Amino acid sequence: MRKKVSGLILCFALLFVLPPSAFAANKVNTIDIEAVLYQDGFMYVTQVWEGDFDEGIESYIPMNAPNYLTISELAVSDQNGVYDTVPDWNIDWNFEEKAGKCGIHETDSGYEL
Repeated sequence: MRKKVSGLILCFALLFVLPPSAFAANKVNTIDIEAVLYQDGFMYVTQVWEGDFDEGIESYIPMNAPNYLTISELAVSDQNGVYDTVPDWNIDWNFEEKAGKCGIHETDSGYEL
């Protein structure tokens, strides 16, 4: 019984000793979407995401799209400025190669932005 109590006390102590960043996770608070459809069939979509993105080296949005849908002219920015749009995104790049950049990755079911 004494070991169980000691273990429980140790767990609670570690809970309060660990820095808050140890519990950080990506969290989306709001997404505002504006879409403008033109007569020629083109659509311009703007998404504004507000949240905390502290986990991982990248964020991506899967876009499952039918074969006739094409996504182009991707632009990304955050509080630090505009990202460079890379024409041929490589999912295997390391953190340094991906830093400050964005791109479109084609998948079997559509795209990852």
